[in-house]
Amino acid sequence: QDLMAYLAHLWLLELGWHVQAAATRQRGLAVIEQLFLQVANTCERKPGVFRELLVWMARGGSLDPGITLSPVEKQLAFPELDGIADTPVKGIDRWLLTHLEAAVADAELPPNVLIPLVLSSLLSLLLGVPMTLLSHDPQRIGSHYRQQLALLWAGVRTTSGG
Repeated sequence: QDLMAYLAHLWLLELGWHVQAAATRQRGLAVIEQLFLQVANTCERKPGVFRELLVWMARGGSLDPGITLSPVEKQLAFPELDGIADTPVKGIDRWLLTHLEAAVADAELPPNVLIPLVLSSLLSLLLGVPMTLLSHDPQRIGSHYRQQLALLWAGVRTTSGG
């Protein structure tokens, strides 16, 4: 359990770095889509590790607030990611929420959108697509994410009157 919690922290650190990098160039839905593509890349590069993370989460695994990664640990884990030492480890919901709110502020999504419902849908897609494809076809996760996100955005706009 402790090892899986530590791996989850490392995964969220790497994901957070990519989200922050994307957010320097864009915001809103584009950053959310980049987050999904980064998860797809992780699934393709490290399907075994990601499968274990999914199992751990499905069994109720959660981040341990007592685990903190020092700047040195962060840099050693991801030496190729410039500035990783300053990247905070946050839950995916926090990264998504920031950019959902930006999408509403920028009129990418209607102002009356139910953000908690959309956030829940995004988290379901983020974990559900790999659960169905990781074992037999991890290379299709990225394309499935794109299709599912397009479907979600269209549905949100339609049902919210935007």
